[in-house]
Amino acid sequence: MSLYEMIAKSSKRFSEISESEESSVNSKPIAIISYDSSIAPYSCTIPSVLRSGEYNSRESLELYYISDLHIDTHILSAFPNGATDELIISYIDDVVKKLFTGEFRKDVQFLKSPIVLFGGDISSNFTVTRAFFCSFVSSWRKIAEESYNTFCSQTAPIEQELAENQELITVWENKHVWTKHKTKPLSEYASVPRKIKEACNRVEELYRILLDITKDLPYDWKNKYIDCSSPQYVYAVLGNHELWDFDSYEDCVSSYSDLFSKTGIILLENSFEPLGKYKKPLLFPEDKDNPEQSYETQLLYLNNVIITGSIGYAVKNTSFNASQMIYGNAIDTDKEKNLSEKWISTFNEAIAISKELHSTLVVLSHMPVTDWLDEKDIPSNCVFFSGHTHRNLVQADERNCFLFADNQVGYRGKHFSFKKALLHKPNNPFASDPDGYRSISILEYKEFYRFMGAKMPGTGMIEWQMKEYCAELYVVKSNDYYGFFMISPKGTYICNGGLIPKIGKAGSMQFYYENFDSMVQLYLRKLSPLRSVQEQMAAYIKSIGGRGRIHGTIVDIDHFNHVMFLPDGSLSYYYSPVFGYVKSYPNMKELLENQCPELSDAMIKSDRELSPLTPQAATDYSSLSKINIRESPYMLSRKISALQRLFDNHILRGWNTSLLISELQDDTEGDTP
Repeated sequence: MSLYEMIAKSSKRFSEISESEESSVNSKPIAIISYDSSIAPYSCTIPSVLRSGEYNSRESLELYYISDLHIDTHILSAFPNGATDELIISYIDDVVKKLFTGEFRKDVQFLKSPIVLFGGDISSNFTVTRAFFCSFVSSWRKIAEESYNTFCSQTAPIEQELAENQELITVWENKHVWTKHKTKPLSEYASVPRKIKEACNRVEELYRILLDITKDLPYDWKNKYIDCSSPQYVYAVLGNHELWDFDSYEDCVSSYSDLFSKTGIILLENSFEPLGKYKKPLLFPEDKDNPEQSYETQLLYLNNVIITGSIGYAVKNTSFNASQMIYGNAIDTDKEKNLSEKWISTFNEAIAISKELHSTLVVLSHMPVTDWLDEKDIPSNCVFFSGHTHRNLVQADERNCFLFADNQVGYRGKHFSFKKALLHKPNNPFASDPDGYRSISILEYKEFYRFMGAKMPGTGMIEWQMKEYCAELYVVKSNDYYGFFMISPKGTYICNGGLIPKIGKAGSMQFYYENFDSMVQLYLRKLSPLRSVQEQMAAYIKSIGGRGRIHGTIVDIDHFNHVMFLPDGSLSYYYSPVFGYVKSYPNMKELLENQCPELSDAMIKSDRELSPLTPQAATDYSSLSKINIRESPYMLSRKISALQRLFDNHILRGWNTSLLISELQDDTEGDTP
């Protein structure tokens, strides 16, 4: 019997159940507050901050989720007259390909080990479901491997040059013992040879280039590649349809357990464990006072987010349960009751442990919570992911419970793509501060950047100044804008991420606070014309399926193709596979035709025109050309990128006292009668 015939036979056998599934489910909502359920096929849903007790997790926890794909039903719809096994496998691969799009694909490309939840009902046919998950895992590995090789090819020559310069500096330092006691960078000593100074400057420049290439990659990404190249945190529960291909519950669970153990996917069936990157041995309540555990270790465990999962069952649903054969022949009414009791016992155990550990509990079940639990018994501080009903909604209640059931594809759905839920939002350590300025710790500085979602380089230079010169780190807060300054005996500095450019002599913070608003408004006025045009360009790029990310004078089409706004007002369209090497094109159309044909097709189909933003000038190179970074528009772009944090994060990262004085004088002269 062909695969198509098996799918058709199974579908015919349970056709009446399938037809009634979307109309008979009477699951009640758990919530009072309802979010807009008509969200786009791919979106990021952000509930309010979840507080799991005193030790709530400080880091954002992102989950990608989807349920009720019903691939077998879609296969019958796509091929009403039959299909070969090869054609069916190709169709399944196409479904998987659609999942690897948007932010999820980028997370895989940048080796971030995203957390994925599959909520059941992938298919009623085990062979189809197996082909789906095997394709999913192999696609993940292929994308990660290709991305890893690309980043290695970009960083290898830079790392080689970096090592050569560092070796040159080390050899020279070993011959000059006094360098072990130096109090400033080598390049600032007059006695250091020019060759060594140039090597020091080149090392600093190479580090910046490496940081630019790898800014979206996890720390120590090469060593972590083996872990990130395959799915680590993919969790799945079975749906009632997964049981249709089996004569017993035990056979079904055994078959899927074997499949998932081979693919690295974690099957949740009446079980629980730490979630995602928090996946470490649970510190169970009876061990919480273990004196051998350090405070930091206990705090890490206390921050664990726990996930528990199961089919869920439908003993509380009077109209759509085992008596209607929703599990096929695998589970009857008595079996459903027995399994439900076991699941509730597991759920209650997970609740107890999560409360002991001050943890959030994520609950993944195919059936909605009100199918297996009375509403009055739903505990606080839980996040529920479910499917089954084919009714998409997001809900919340005053008990700090959230329900995500808004990515069910269903029988007639067309969009096979993940949605993302952001469960935690880090705290703003200055949220309760009044406008003004105060001294802060380096930990508060880092915590604020985590809150803003802004990646920054290491704070070694800041911490060194604080230790060496007893420098003070300050925050200025005014009208929802922030600035970070450091005052030491050597001068006054403004913090630009991990960099600290000097902006004046050592003095009082009062001057900078009094002029903070004026400096913010000055930069906003200067940058707004460019930003306005960039946002138009970014919106157009997004409309044809591109990335549209603005940084500095550049708008990204994707990771390798960009549009740069040049100082003379013209635009440069270019392809750059490695930082510092570019191939330019006269216009976006030719760039897309040569480097992004899929976006080129979308551009042709688009009714929108880019002509108002398209200048005439742009030089076409027949091959890649190496550019001088120091003398190129890249340096201007980097400076503007720092200032653009005013738009993106409300952070002032530049200061120009002379420009401020000039502006104030112009304003005064303008007011003179």
